[in-house]
Amino acid sequence: MYEQLQEQHIKLLEEREKEKLEEMRRKIEMEKESRDRQLKEEKTRKKAETRENYKQEVELVKRLQNEMDQERQTMQEKRRQEKEYL
Repeated sequence: MYEQLQEQHIKLLEEREKEKLEEMRRKIEMEKESRDRQLKEEKTRKKAETRENYKQEVELVKRLQNEMDQERQTMQEKRRQEKEYL
């Protein structure tokens, strides 16, 4: 009788140990998945941010080119008018 109780107790302890190990494994796996998901989201966010920054830079360059073209045209028109005046 005592031996049976002892065996049952040992089996219960082993089962609990297995459950603890399985729970720890699941926890580690969940943490890994969470970390991987965060890294993927961060990578996607940075990629989108880089794309947006590039787009803004292209727009800035185009705007500056347009301003320079307008300035050049204004200067040419001013010179033309000065020549006509003289």
